[in-house]
Amino acid sequence: MTPLTTTIIVLVDLVVTTLVAMIIIRRRGGLKAWLGVDLAAMRAFATEAEQTIVDFMRANWSGDASTLPAAMDGLLTQLEPMAAARGLKVPRAVLQQVAGRVIVARGLATSGDMTEALRKAA
Repeated sequence: MTPLTTTIIVLVDLVVTTLVAMIIIRRRGGLKAWLGVDLAAMRAFATEAEQTIVDFMRANWSGDASTLPAAMDGLLTQLEPMAAARGLKVPRAVLQQVAGRVIVARGLATSGDMTEALRKAA
């Protein structure tokens, strides 16, 4: 077999596998049922929660990296009922990741400090 023939066979296989996977996922209720969370609702929640995260951290965290895990715990205690009110069953670890990304993106903490805080919280 030539390299071109092999490449064509691999591409056809990839397309067929993708189509079969899409059909199976649709028949089983879509991505929401398969993943266990509505991605659109989760994205909307993360967008809405962003300002809450920023306001909470500015009001309740001094900037000392050693107190970041405690501040995150308080923040998550506030975010959990917000998610539940929207009908989302979001694991605490996912909320930590959402909050951590917002905090780092807004420059409230460094990536290293956030990684360490999340490690300690786990």
